[in-house]
Amino acid sequence: MNVETFIAIAGAFGGLEALKWLFSLRASRRKEAGEAAESFESVVTKRVKTYEDSIIFLQERLQEKERQFDALSTKYQESMQRELNLTEQLGELKLKYKSSRCDRKNCLTRKPPFRWMQNPESAGAITSVKGRKSAQ
Repeated sequence: MNVETFIAIAGAFGGLEALKWLFSLRASRRKEAGEAAESFESVVTKRVKTYEDSIIFLQERLQEKERQFDALSTKYQESMQRELNLTEQLGELKLKYKSSRCDRKNCLTRKPPFRWMQNPESAGAITSVKGRKSAQ
C-alpha cells in the first residue's frame, strides 16, 4: 500500500477529521484502560475489606461458640461428677443393706423378716413334701 492509496482512503472517510478520530480513539482507549485498572483496584480493595470484616465477624462468633462449649463442658463434667457420687452412695447403701441382712433361712431377727415362715397362709403358698407348690 503506497502513500497515495492511504491518502485517498483517508479522504474518502472525511480527510483530516478521520485522522483526528483515529488518534482520539487511540487516546480514549488508553484512558479507558487506565480507568478500568483503577476500577479493578477499587473493586479488589472493596472485596478485601469485605473479607476482612467477614473474618473478624467469624472470629467473634467462634470465640462465642468456644465460650458456650466451655460452659456446656463444665456443666457436663459437674453432672458426671454428681452421677459418680450418686453411684458411689448407691453402692455404699447396697453394701450396708447386704451387711445388715441375715442370710440364715429360719432366722427370726432377719431383715427383711420372713413373715411367711411365721404365717404360711398369709403368703398364699402351700408347699408339698418335696418343696414344690401344690395346685389348689
